[in-house]
Parts: sequence; structure tokens; C-alpha cells
Amino acid sequence: MIPRGARGLRLALLAALLVQIALLAFTLVPFLRELTAFGPRLSRLKEAGAGSSLLVVLGVLEAAGLWAFGRRGAGFWERLGAYGLAHLSAAALAVYAVALGTGNLRMWPAVLVLGVSSVAALARMVFPPAAPLQEAEPTQRFGLADVGTLAVLAVLLLATGYPYVQHEAMTIWGCRAHAFAAGGGLDAIGTCLAPSFPPLFSIALWFGAHDPFLAGRVFAWLFLALLVPVFRAAASRVAGDLAGSLTLFLVVTVQVFRGAGSFEATGALLGLFAGAGLLLLSGERVAASACLAGAVLAHPLGALLAGALLAVTLYFRIVRRVALPLWSFVPAALSGLSWLLRPAALRVPDRFFENEAPGLALGVFTKGLPIAWLFSMGLGLAIWAFLAGLVVRRTGTRPFDTRFSLGVASSGLFLVAALFALAPLGVDPGAVLAPLGDGQPATYATFLAYGLPRAVVPLLPFALLYAAAAVRAAD
Repeated sequence: MIPRGARGLRLALLAALLVQIALLAFTLVPFLRELTAFGPRLSRLKEAGAGSSLLVVLGVLEAAGLWAFGRRGAGFWERLGAYGLAHLSAAALAVYAVALGTGNLRMWPAVLVLGVSSVAALARMVFPPAAPLQEAEPTQRFGLADVGTLAVLAVLLLATGYPYVQHEAMTIWGCRAHAFAAGGGLDAIGTCLAPSFPPLFSIALWFGAHDPFLAGRVFAWLFLALLVPVFRAAASRVAGDLAGSLTLFLVVTVQVFRGAGSFEATGALLGLFAGAGLLLLSGERVAASACLAGAVLAHPLGALLAGALLAVTLYFRIVRRVALPLWSFVPAALSGLSWLLRPAALRVPDRFFENEAPGLALGVFTKGLPIAWLFSMGLGLAIWAFLAGLVVRRTGTRPFDTRFSLGVASSGLFLVAALFALAPLGVDPGAVLAPLGDGQPATYATFLAYGLPRAVVPLLPFALLYAAAAVRAAD
């Protein structure tokens, strides 16, 4: 029996949050045991360059902070997160563009982007526009759930002091960052697993590759930390008093926590893709454009999810007559197409298992889909079907942000499911997700169970906003 009324909905969401926390606690011990197997790198603090990653972090936050201070009205932390994601993406994209053209990675493009942006922000503060760019919003109250969110982020920040130990981090993303630092060229990643995967996340890790202590892992944490205030502000506009609980729900989802704590590109994709969609909703279209361009090059699934966002945008422009900007997708299209110009050594197809018979594969997919989405690593994925049923029953005329969130979540789920269903029929799974570690057989079933839950995590913020709208509609 589904509980009725706003009180029942709130209790249902609270129960889901408690289950989320319990699931994370259950998986936290083996995760920390694996992470700390080789001990912290505290002895490296005495070496030259220790902590140098933080200089780039401070550069990103300084540029973002200047733009956030220069805007009138409330919502400073939301703007800091938004501009932080945009600057981090733009800095990595600048390095990538120069590397694609010259073959060599250099730090000066990132420094140039952050420096020019900071000067522009200062100029805007000295010569402000005639009218306020943003109206004041109600002050967001800081509660117990926000303390929990900060505690989770603190644990993830401590994890950056430990080396790459997870399979994917060692063989792909961390391996690439070290290869960049050793060889200096874009083609250096040919020595790592899955060389055809897009490189932006590894470029972000490379920002700190010469740091013997943090080694750039702090940037995996930064993508999530910058998304948190953006998501919390969006949740506050949908259902104010639930914003803290929804944000905590997001960060304690096991797949979200592991994505950041294991230094995987899915964490960067979550920050950049979800940030782009949320910034389109809030009107920060330039920042949304920068985030989306980075999302396409952060992970092989970035282009697919960007396509889902584009489809929803086109629907609202054509059918609903909502003035959403299509130009925000142009940089994303250009960045995605640019990866076709990568060196020949990086175009090697990544094949991890032989294609299986279509009939057998369809049966595996049919059985694996509910397991992968409903019972894998957290109620954050299983709860979607439950919340969708609640919302369909309880929302009549839905505001734009609610319908937009529904569109992004549902279209993204459909495209991801279609991609995985078609994988054995000719789509190379190696171009989508990394292979399994720990000696597990690279079959379609293991590929489905391993990849499908993580592939839809970037859609979770939009599903949560849709859930919040159900509570608001019932009040």
C-alpha cells in the first residue's frame, strides 16, 4: 500500500534515505579495507611538490569565487559550485585542445583560461551591469542532513590521500594520468587499458600528477563537491525543506560514493552532466555549456546522455514552446567530434568479450535488467520505479522543472537500456565501459551487471528532483 498524503510521502522518502545510509555503511568497510590496503601516502608529504594539486584547485575556486561574488542576489554557494564545475571543465578542455593539436599536454592552457576568466570577473565587479543579473532567493537553512553530507564529503576527501588501488582507476584513469606525466603526449595513454576512451577525466587527474601525495585524486572528489551546492539549490527551489535530505540521499548512494572514492570517470560524468542539466534549469547557460562539453569527453557514455538532454530540450522548445538554448549544445558537439581526430594509436577498438547469440543475449538482458537496476548497490536505483509511481499519481499540472527532470531521467534510462540491449548485436561494449577486474569472465552477463547500474547514476539527481516534486504537489 502506497502511503497517501504529504506526510506519508515524507515518511517514505525518509525510510528510503535510512536504507541508503544502511547500504552505504554495509559496503563501507570492504571499500575502506581495499582503499587502505597499501596505507596512506603520508611519507610522501616531505617530497618536493607534495600538495601541488591544491594550487590548481585553488585556481579553479578563485576564478569561480570571483564570478560568484560578482553576481547580485542570494545563492553564492550555488554559483560557486556552478562556476567551479564550468572552470574545471574549461581548464581541462583547453589542455585537451592544445594536446590534440600539438600532441603534447601543457599546463599553460589551463592557467590561461583561469587567469583570463579571473580578470574578466574582476572587470565585471569594477564595471557592474546596470541591472541585477539574479534576484534574491530565500536563505537556505542548514540542517542535520547537511552535516551528514559534509561528513560524507570529508570521508571522500580523506580517501584522496591513498593510492589508486581499484582495478579501473589503476588500469585506465590513473594509469593515463601517470602516462601523461611521463610521456607528455596524448598518445601516451596507448600504454593503458581502453585507449579509445575519451581523456578529459584523466587530464583533470593529470593536473596533479606531479604531486607525490595527492597525485591529482583530489579532482575526482572536486567534481562531486562542486555538484553538491548546485543540486541542493535546485532541490530547495522544488521542495525547500527537503533539500538537505535529498542532497544527503545523493551522496550516500553507493554508486555515487564509490564513483568519487574509487577515482572513476563516472564520478566526473555525474558532476558535469548533472551540473549541465541543473544549470540549464537555473538559467546559467554559459556554465551549462562548458559542463556539457566536458561531460562528452569525460566518459564514453557522456555523448549518449548529452543526446538525451538534447532530445528533452528539443521537445520543450518545439512542443512546449520553452525558450531553452540550443547553442549550449554546440560546444559539446564540437568536443565530441574532436575525439574522432585522436591519434591513430588511440583508435584501437576495445573488445572484451565475444558477441553472444542474439536470442541468448536477449534472455540475459531481460533477466539482468531488473537485477542491475533494482538490486544493485543501493536503493538509489531501485527507488526510481517507486517514486515514479508516486509522482504519476500525485502531480497534476507539473511545473517546468519537474517535467524537465522527468524527461531527462526517463529519456536517459531508455537510451542506456537500449544501448546495453543492443550491445551483443554489434555495438562494441568496450567502447562503452571498462572491463571487469579481479579475474571475472568478460561475458555479456557480467558486463551488464557491472556497467548498467553505474551508467545511469548521472540521472539520479533528476529522479530525486522529480521525487521532491511529488511531495510538494501533495502539500
